[in-house]
Amino acid sequence: MIMDVFKRLGLTVTIPPGAKEAFRVATQPPNGGPIVEVIRPTPEADFYIIAMGIAVAKEHQDALRSLPPERRREFLLRLKKDILRYEVDMAFLPPDKEVPEAVQVTRLVFADGLDPNRLLDNYYKVRNAGLDFMITLADTFRDVQKGRTTYL
Repeated sequence: MIMDVFKRLGLTVTIPPGAKEAFRVATQPPNGGPIVEVIRPTPEADFYIIAMGIAVAKEHQDALRSLPPERRREFLLRLKKDILRYEVDMAFLPPDKEVPEAVQVTRLVFADGLDPNRLLDNYYKVRNAGLDFMITLADTFRDVQKGRTTYL
């Protein structure tokens, strides 16, 4: 059902090479764009993880490092709060660094009673939270990029 839903929407659906989970598909718009994965870790798991990983562009890491420490903390705190408003879990990676190299956005959804609408509601929460993060970075540091975006 899961793969069919995304294919019906015209998304590109692939099984990542080397996937070791019981179920793992990566979805992406046909013209490119962010990848969102749906994962069932083990055959016994009664839930799926909807996940989006975002690598923070090197120029944005450098721009964040160049901010005064207090301003950097405030900016990253605002980004975290913005992501959490989508009712998703998130982690800045690596967790012990002041400037993230990547962000992981996830949401769990139980398999019991999962229908296309519930799947898509949760899928788009993850995707939109990730897009919000990417757009905020791209817009905030667009001068660093000289008008181009590395995320979309």
